[in-house]
Amino acid sequence: MIVTVSGVQGLQKALSRLKRIDGIVYNWMRSGETDQVMNTSFGRNFNQQGRPKWDALTERTKEDRKNKGFANGPILFRTGNLRDEVTNLKGIVVRAGNMSEVSWGVDGIRQSSREKYEVNQGGSKHVPARPMVVFQDEDGPKLLRSFAEFLGKQLV
Repeated sequence: MIVTVSGVQGLQKALSRLKRIDGIVYNWMRSGETDQVMNTSFGRNFNQQGRPKWDALTERTKEDRKNKGFANGPILFRTGNLRDEVTNLKGIVVRAGNMSEVSWGVDGIRQSSREKYEVNQGGSKHVPARPMVVFQDEDGPKLLRSFAEFLGKQLV
């Protein structure tokens, strides 16, 4: 997005708004823009069975799925509920002074899904780690573009 500022008054107005950049960042994080970028990325983690790839299902897990009437589908996918919840997370935005932070995690999903989420995020003795909520290298430029567009709207 290109922002055009014309005249001294326009420049002063834009610079005045930039003085409040911490508030602009905070509002961007609360706007849901960051959620859209990250939830798309979290969905890719499920679609690609992890980035990096998750360990394959054990024979024991495959047999358990079969006995419970679930197909030999993708990892972490029986009913789709966990995927739906993880790819619809709302980031928790915290502001302290002139610093803002947004994070996504277990607090954003229903209690009934938390156990499976927590076990797969960190792994356990019987379940390998299958991180679903992971910042990928490609997310940075996408977030930067999102912020640039949001900032451009604030300056006009």
